[in-house]
Order: sequence, then C-alpha cells, then structure tokens
Amino acid sequence: QLPLRDDRASVVRGPAMLAGDAAALVDPLSGEGIWAAFVSGRLAAEEARRYLAGDVRDLGGYQAALDEAMRDEIVASRRLQGVFQRAPRFSAIMMRCNPLFWRYLVQVIRGELTYPELPRKLGPLGYLFDRWGDVEIALHRRDLRRRAGRQSVLPR
Repeated sequence: QLPLRDDRASVVRGPAMLAGDAAALVDPLSGEGIWAAFVSGRLAAEEARRYLAGDVRDLGGYQAALDEAMRDEIVASRRLQGVFQRAPRFSAIMMRCNPLFWRYLVQVIRGELTYPELPRKLGPLGYLFDRWGDVEIALHRRDLRRRAGRQSVLPR
C-alpha cells in the first residue's frame, strides 16, 4: 500500500514541515513520487527561508502553497485510480479501443499533459470519469471510516 495523503491532511506542525514521501505525496494512479518530492521540497525550502529571515511568523504558508501546487493533480489522479480499480475491464477496453483516450493517458505519463487537463480533453467522457471518480473516492473514505471503527479518527 502506498501512503496517499488526504487532501485535507496537514503537512506542517510547529517548526516542522513534511515533504515528498514523508508527506504521503504519491501519485495515486502511477505510484510515482519524484515530481511531488521536488515540488514539495522546493516549496518547503522557500518557506523555511522566509521563516528564518523573519518574514513570516509560522510555516503555514507552506501548507497553502503545497495545496495550491498539488491538490488538483492529486485529486484528478485519485479519481482515475478509483475508476480503474472499480472497473478494470472497462478501463482496459477504454485504453485498447479508444485511441484518443490511450494517447492522452500516454501524454500524462510523459508529463506532456496533466491529470486535471485529461478530463477537459475528453469532453463529456471526462466529466463522466470525474463524477464517477468522486463517487469512488467517497466510497473509499466511507470504507476506511468503517474499518477504523470511529469517524473521528479519519478525516472526512
């Protein structure tokens, strides 16, 4: 199991910031994490510089900058992951029989297209994937809460 960050989970506590794998910044679909490590490391370094220079009173700006830089990418990847896991045969058929979908997915893997851009490229099919993905994310969170036995332990 890869550590997947809930988009509301804090990566700052007092004088400490988490980045990369420590912040559970893993691409939910591919399992890749080097891009997130670079982005979060750069943002953490920038916030540390501001903090040490006395320009800011705390490190909360890192949380906001990280959410701004990565949230859409991680949410869009998590949506696709949810659909692919729920319906692997449908997903395989989409990749095999829809050359446009396959081409766009390859462009995402190559870094030529972002996960949030993919649904826009797919038009109505992209909207369907997004909504279906949202349902899968909600079902996954519900299952996690049930397994934990307490709703207060896990974020909503």
